[in-house]
Amino acid sequence: MTIVISAIVAGMVMIDSPAKERAQKLDKRRIADLAEIAMSIDRYWEHYKKLPEDMAELQEGVVSDLETADPKTLKSYRYRTTASSSYELCAEFDTKQSKETWTNRYGRDRNWSHTAGEYCFALEPYKK
Repeated sequence: MTIVISAIVAGMVMIDSPAKERAQKLDKRRIADLAEIAMSIDRYWEHYKKLPEDMAELQEGVVSDLETADPKTLKSYRYRTTASSSYELCAEFDTKQSKETWTNRYGRDRNWSHTAGEYCFALEPYKK
């Protein structure tokens, strides 16, 4: 009996809880959304040689729909320019993720590692 209980406890410790797995899945979705927004900003920069003033201006020139709201809270992701060629994309994350990278259409990686809570990524559009 003790062996069975020990095996069950060990198994529970080794497997993430369903809530933690859901939180990680939501965070991966947030990163996918932000990566798509960043690629759209890259395309905007490539075409207009400037950053969009806001998400609405960005979406005017986008062929596909961008997911600009958090899948859980439905609050908009935050975008703001910090200089003529730099900007921030911000979201609220449930978990900490390290070594999270996505490759853009130019084959360049962006680091999407983040802490739990509100996190802003300092970015620049890729320039050819």
